Amino acid sequence: MSLWKWNDVELEIDMEDYDFLQKYENAFASLEKRESELQKVGKQAVFVKEYCELFYRLFDDIFGSGTGDKLFDGKKNARICEECYSDFI
Repeated sequence: MSLWKWNDVELEIDMEDYDFLQKYENAFASLEKRESELQKVGKQAVFVKEYCELFYRLFDDIFGSGTGDKLFDGKKNARICEECYSDFI
């Protein structure tokens, strides 16, 4: 088990725990599906919002409802979401 910290939020990661791994694997499978459905044409603002929601949902699916809001302070900023995701990976 280890702790991961982002934006003053500490989260427990245990890649040896069955329940955690189930959430983790299911969350990434869901992310892949939603990402393939993401509309990449149209208004940039809509794309950024939906793109960021992918990351909000990923972290909610792994760590529980509201985690995305805590990590991103409710902001929909593609750069911040990508930086957080990269740090998590």
